[in-house]
Amino acid sequence: MGARLPMNALSSQVAVNLSGAAETILATLGPISTSLDNQPILLFAYASIGISGGGGTALTLRIRRGPLVTSPSVNLGASQLIAAGQAGSVTLCYVDLIPGSQANLLYTLTGLVTGGVGTSVVNDLSLIAMCM
Repeated sequence: MGARLPMNALSSQVAVNLSGAAETILATLGPISTSLDNQPILLFAYASIGISGGGGTALTLRIRRGPLVTSPSVNLGASQLIAAGQAGSVTLCYVDLIPGSQANLLYTLTGLVTGGVGTSVVNDLSLIAMCM
């Protein structure tokens, strides 16, 4: 018999505005609990964005452990160059190594438009967390 490992996922097509060069919460996923001590969590994220014509040169995505834009970052950030007035996407995959056994972990996907002066819009996103 196999075991079913904990996982959680979300997808959204709700528009999220990214103004200027401020890191913004795109979505929060949770809760997920590890069933073993030191169990790694595999994280996948995707976001599609339209960069405003008034600036913006890249989209950076971060996954944070917690519900806030100031929560600890799981990754350094994944960036994709996207010219102003264009659309693009960023996909990332990371492993979060959690010490001990954890309950009710939340993961937050944040976005930042580098050099943005107008409002850019994330039109589609996905965030998945799977215990390994």
